[in-house]
Amino acid sequence: MAAGHQCWGGAGGGVAERAATHRHGGPESPSASRPPHLLSGDLYAFRLYLPDVKVFPLPFTYPPFAAVLFLPLAAPAWPVASAAWTLVSILALIALVHRSLRMAAPWLPAARHRQRVLLWSAVLLWSEPVSATLGLGQINLLLAALVLLTVQHRSPAPRGRRYRCRRRHQADPRSYRVVHLLAHGRWRAALWSLVAFTTTVAAGWLAAPGASRTCWFHLIGDTSRFGPIGSGLNQSLRGALSRALGHDAGWTAPWWALALLAAVAALSAATRSARRADLLGSLVAVQLLGLLVSPISWVHHWVWAVPPLCALLTLAALLRPTPKGDAVSS
Repeated sequence: MAAGHQCWGGAGGGVAERAATHRHGGPESPSASRPPHLLSGDLYAFRLYLPDVKVFPLPFTYPPFAAVLFLPLAAPAWPVASAAWTLVSILALIALVHRSLRMAAPWLPAARHRQRVLLWSAVLLWSEPVSATLGLGQINLLLAALVLLTVQHRSPAPRGRRYRCRRRHQADPRSYRVVHLLAHGRWRAALWSLVAFTTTVAAGWLAAPGASRTCWFHLIGDTSRFGPIGSGLNQSLRGALSRALGHDAGWTAPWWALALLAAVAALSAATRSARRADLLGSLVAVQLLGLLVSPISWVHHWVWAVPPLCALLTLAALLRPTPKGDAVSS
């Protein structure tokens, strides 16, 4: 299994999950009965130290609502929670591949579709975004799978609520799914997303008012907490530009020029896809734009490379000539 040595040691060890469930002194210490960081008031003082000394300490960077979602994982033993989270992530990968293939090639026979889902899911376990997500216990696969399931929902209210709930769980600039809703004329769904956004902020504030105040008024724009911008793990435009310049590029003219080009290309692609009723194309376009213009887009955030990869593999199979020179039709 991909990154097998990492999965069981680090799965379920995502910062949001650890900060919500990890107890002072460690789960096996005498002080394990103390409350999780969300309830003890030191949510944003938390740091996750990984065995690899090359990886900087990981802070909690999400809104308090994200920690609220993970509170139930404080109940089971940590190995049980870790194993369960790994299983959920792998199932989410399969669901992500399933929805991507179904949206890219809805005409495929059911038997062939299942074969491709299982084959490509197994192969993609070895890709860097997926293996990093499993190794760090991140939630990216689950979020991506739920989003693809959401875009097919008929009712605008659930679609908008789920978009915004996922947006608020992650709470960073790479999630631009509302653009996808607007590109498809889903005005009511976009409105419901704003309602859901307000609800999640209120829920987090009720659970941890002090942490919410710190998050929304002091930390929301502080990129220094995320880690070194120029790290090779940061695959955003700002990260690439910072590595090229040898220092943090910040919001300088070169970054704005690159971001503008990316925005024009992505929004043009999203608009053309929307005109063709191509849900997958428009969604991928806005997601990749978010990954590019965000100051931090770690490698595990790039699980959004899975849907376009599935579409490209499907297209390649369709265009592969038969011995007679005809295109494959199935």
